[in-house]
Amino acid sequence: MVVHKDDYFILMKNSTSVFHDFPHVVLQGAGKNMITISKSSGGLLVLTMDIRTEKNALVARFDEQGFEVNPTFNKRHPDKSTIIVEDAYGKEIIKVRYVNRRALSVEAKMTIDGREVNVPGFGGMCMSHSFGADVTFGSRH
Repeated sequence: MVVHKDDYFILMKNSTSVFHDFPHVVLQGAGKNMITISKSSGGLLVLTMDIRTEKNALVARFDEQGFEVNPTFNKRHPDKSTIIVEDAYGKEIIKVRYVNRRALSVEAKMTIDGREVNVPGFGGMCMSHSFGADVTFGSRH
């Protein structure tokens, strides 16, 4: 893989997405963009992501306004660049880390059309300059 000076990166434990066009859809499911990366007017990467329970209750939302976490979940900031959301049992649901101006690390468990999806669990892929979403989940119906 060739990396260009204008490339950006989404690091997902077992997978990496390399891109330079915005907005960039990392994950699409049930016809909706689930994880999208855009760029702020100041040049910073902006993560847009809604994580919900299987009953569609909000766990956490990330967007251009910042982020919010449902108060029934635990939110931690181990450092100024990392946000971790855990359930009541201490199980990590979301971990987002702003690595630098060109890279974000994202790990999340989300429900798409009744199926639990682990965002880093795409199996060691490197997705480079894809057209459309890096990963798409179709409807079960």
